[in-house]
Amino acid sequence: MTEDRTFGPFSGPVRGSVTVPGDKSLSHRALVFGAMAEGESHIEGLGPGADIESTSQVLRSLGGEIAEGTVVSPGITAWHAPEGDLDCGNSGTTLRLMAGALAGRPFVSILTGDSSLQRRPMRRLVGPLEVLGASVETSGEGTAPIEITGRSLRGADIAIPMASAQMRTAFSLAALQADRPSRVDSPPGFR
Repeated sequence: MTEDRTFGPFSGPVRGSVTVPGDKSLSHRALVFGAMAEGESHIEGLGPGADIESTSQVLRSLGGEIAEGTVVSPGITAWHAPEGDLDCGNSGTTLRLMAGALAGRPFVSILTGDSSLQRRPMRRLVGPLEVLGASVETSGEGTAPIEITGRSLRGADIAIPMASAQMRTAFSLAALQADRPSRVDSPPGFR
């Protein structure tokens, strides 16, 4: 049994509120969505830790301002090319989510991290993003650093056979920037 989710392109301003229960996984996603939205976002219950700070720092490098659960951003369409590599620290979540978010931006980004992160496999991230038309290159070993060359993305349907919330979220963040709706079919029972 699988679970289908459809994601369409942005059709206007993103509005709403969210309180996250201090959960690291949800905190990453709340920060990224807050930075994709134009204006000020307030996130209550944002989890602490080095991984969350890595996501915050990457988003700052793209033009967002983040402090104490408040994200002020020009919106994803105004994100600018980073001045250097985007350091994800030891956070695989930061790297995977940002690969999806950056896939549709009109500039080149290099996502990297510490020596531990650079040993983790990232090849399975590439396929789903390439289905949307993204240009994603890993190192020769299929690990970070990852180079994302932003492009116009096209909507697509994809099956992600493994129960990976990070993969589904990366695909979804890219799909929100596509020219038409996309659908992801994945095993049920995960966020």
